Order: sequence, then C-alpha cells, then structure tokens
Amino acid sequence: MIIKVALKSIKLMFKNGVVLPLLIGLPLSQIFLIKKMMEVVVPSSQQMLHSSIMAVVYVNQGIENTMSQSYAASLLVMFILITGIMASSFLINEKEQKTMMRVFSTPIKKLEYILGNLLGHSVFMLCIALSIIFITKFAMAIDWGNSLLWILIVTMLVIFVAITMGYCFAAIFSKPKLANGIMSFVVVVMTFLSGGLTFNGAFGGLNQFTINKWGFEAYLALMRGESFSAIRLNLIVLLALGIAFTLIAAFAFRRENAYE
Repeated sequence: MIIKVALKSIKLMFKNGVVLPLLIGLPLSQIFLIKKMMEVVVPSSQQMLHSSIMAVVYVNQGIENTMSQSYAASLLVMFILITGIMASSFLINEKEQKTMMRVFSTPIKKLEYILGNLLGHSVFMLCIALSIIFITKFAMAIDWGNSLLWILIVTMLVIFVAITMGYCFAAIFSKPKLANGIMSFVVVVMTFLSGGLTFNGAFGGLNQFTINKWGFEAYLALMRGESFSAIRLNLIVLLALGIAFTLIAAFAFRRENAYE
C-alpha cells in the first residue's frame, strides 16, 4: 500500500513539466552567477580580498571553503526546504478535493498514507537535488568533496526534514496559499539566521535552531574532506527533526478530521 501511494505521488509531481526544470534551473543560475562573479573579482585583488571574498574561514576549524562552495551548499539546502512547500500544497489540495475522504474510506492506515507520500516526494526531491549537485560538480567545477555517499545521506536527511515539515504545515492549515506563505517565510528567516548566505556568524547562537545550519555545515565539512565524525551531530539532529515532524504529521492527520 505504501508503494502504491508513493507511485501515485511521484507521477503527480513529475506530471508538471514546468516545475521540474524551474526548481533545478533557479539554484543553478544563482550558483553560476556567483561563481562567475568570483572569477572576475578575485583575480583583480586576490591578496586583498582573500579573507573576505575568496574564501570563508570557519572559526575554530582553520579550514577554508571557497565562496562558491559555501553559496552552493547554502542554496541547495534552501531550495530543498522550499521544494518541501510543494509537499505541503499536495496534501492540502488532496484535503480540499476530498481525496483523503476516499483514501481513508479504504483500509489504508494514516501512517501508511504519510509514509507513502513521504517516499514519493523524497524520490522527486532527490532527483532535483542530485541534478543540482552533479551539474555544479561537473559543469561548474564546484568541489563537493570525495565522499559522494555521505553527500547523498546528508541530502536525503535534509529532504526528509523538508517534506515532513511541509506535512506538519499541511496538517495545521487548510488553505494552500496560507500554508505556503507561512512556510516560505519560515524558510527565508531560517536561511538568514543560519548565516548560510550572509556569513554573519551565529546570530548569538540562533542558527542552532535552524534546519539550514545543520545541513549547510554538513555539506561544508564534506567539501573540506572531513570524516563522518565531523558531521555525526548534524546527521543526528536532522534525523531527529525528521522523525519528530513525521510523528506530529501522522498524529495531526487523524481520520476523522483529515478532510474537513
């Protein structure tokens, strides 16, 4: 039953021929523009701007990530979270169209329904994320490190959190526009507070409470060639958040009010 639900959601997500290239093209274009800007700015004043533009140095680590790497990692996490909004819209639309009423009139359990959609949406978002990673790696020479397996694991965990967070919003709100607007605002605020695009530091430790921080820093550590021990806490936090969001969504989507 989970597989049938997953296949249905995959089919619906890939059915829109405009959204898929848009979700891949937008982050790629931003990463490309930033990389080209660095190629123009850095050679003209390489020594002067080495510490502020050419590379980002993380305190207490002493290892550098290039600005292109930092923006690529941050934008990837942000767009994965934004894509999670689609998962929220999908479930809300099913409530509005009374699809859930028909689904829950069958023997399917609410957890099976959530897990099936989670699997389907994960496959769709993984295709988008891997496309961005491989295109930036081979076409733009962005170094994602040597451990593609751990890159894949981090990506899957960020996707897990993004989708399940979207499900929580879908359970709370009954209108797609309202849910999408609030979730978009939350993603933008988290991206700012994480320092992923501004590199303004930890904002007094507030970045610890953002999803972006845990995904973004895991990517950067892998880009620097660090081992599993460097990202272990990041993986634990992302997994814990995903499980928590899943349980909240499963509880909220009770059969008696899922389609009200």
